[in-house]
Amino acid sequence: MIYNLYKGDGEIVSLECELVDFLLKLPNFISKKTKLIPPNIVIKQILKEGNYNAGMSGIITWKKTDFNMVELSQLNKLLVERGFEKTNTPNWVVDRSTWLVWTYEYLHNVPSSQHLKLNNQIIEINAKLKACNEKEIKEALTLELFKLEMNLTEFISEYI
Repeated sequence: MIYNLYKGDGEIVSLECELVDFLLKLPNFISKKTKLIPPNIVIKQILKEGNYNAGMSGIITWKKTDFNMVELSQLNKLLVERGFEKTNTPNWVVDRSTWLVWTYEYLHNVPSSQHLKLNNQIIEINAKLKACNEKEIKEALTLELFKLEMNLTEFISEYI
């Protein structure tokens, strides 16, 4: 797997590794600490996007890839061989965001219903920000987003 890492300082590094190692390098996706394997639908969605915003760790991009179920099964097998665990997740775990919500509930008892509600509000404000061209509205949305993100952080910190 060939990918580019766009670091926060503007540096771009091109790297290559096996797919299983690539997935393990994505921050907050497949944790070496928790050893949980996301559902195939989530892995497939991540690989199809071709980019991963890793926050302060930078942005990772690669050629968009669509894997079939056989390839995903082989990938799961490699992860299991490395000590990772496939778990049953609820049907609402369908993407990176819902995967993180579920893992917080599974590992730390953070209630998923409230976590999902806050996450969805943040997603909605981010979508409005992307579509907005008016400076005053953008500033108000940015402030609202900041408050929601603080609320989410405070909510999660009650459990961790």
